[in-house]
Amino acid sequence: MSSQKRGSNWSYNEDVFLCNSWVSISEDGAVGINQAGDSFWSRVHMLFCQKANTVVRTREAVESRFKVINNQCSLWKGSLQKANATQRSGSNLIDVTMAAKTIFVNDNRDKAFKFDHAWHILQACLKWYQQYDTTPTFTSVPSVTPDTFVGGSSGSSPTDGISGPLRRPEGHDKQKGKKIVKIRIQGRSL
Repeated sequence: MSSQKRGSNWSYNEDVFLCNSWVSISEDGAVGINQAGDSFWSRVHMLFCQKANTVVRTREAVESRFKVINNQCSLWKGSLQKANATQRSGSNLIDVTMAAKTIFVNDNRDKAFKFDHAWHILQACLKWYQQYDTTPTFTSVPSVTPDTFVGGSSGSSPTDGISGPLRRPEGHDKQKGKKIVKIRIQGRSL
C-alpha cells in the first residue's frame, strides 16, 4: 500500500495560473510545436510554479489537473455549440448560455460546469479551440467554427461577444528574434 496522501484541493487562482501557463507554453513559437510530451509538461510545470506561489504541485499533478479542466471545458464547448445550433429567433446570449447549462447538466450526470474561469482563458487560445474540438458535428446544421460561435459572428473573437479578430500566435522566427533582442538588452544592462 502506498503511504502517499492526497494533495490539497486546487484553488481558483491555481486553475487560472495553470491555464495561462498552458497557453503560454503551447503558443511559444520560439520552441515550436514539435515538443515531446514530457518536455512540454515540464515547461508548463516550471512556468506554473513561477506564477503560482502556493502549494507545491508535481508535474504529474499539473498535467492531471489540466486534463480535468480540458475535459470539462471541451464538454462545455460542445454544450454551447448544441445550444447555439438550436437557438430560436429572438434568443440572446443569456438564453443560449442558459440552454447550454441545461444541456451540460443533462449530459454530465446532473453536474454543473464549474470551470468558467478556465473556459474564458482557453476559449481565446486558437490552438486549444482547434486542437480540442471533440464535439460532434451536426448533420442538419452547419458546424460551428472558432469564427462563428455563441454571441458572435464571423470575424469576432470567441470571448462572449467581445468583438475583434482571433489573436494568432507569433511565428517561430519572430518569437526567437524577440528573445535574442531581450538577451542582448539584458547583457548591456549588466
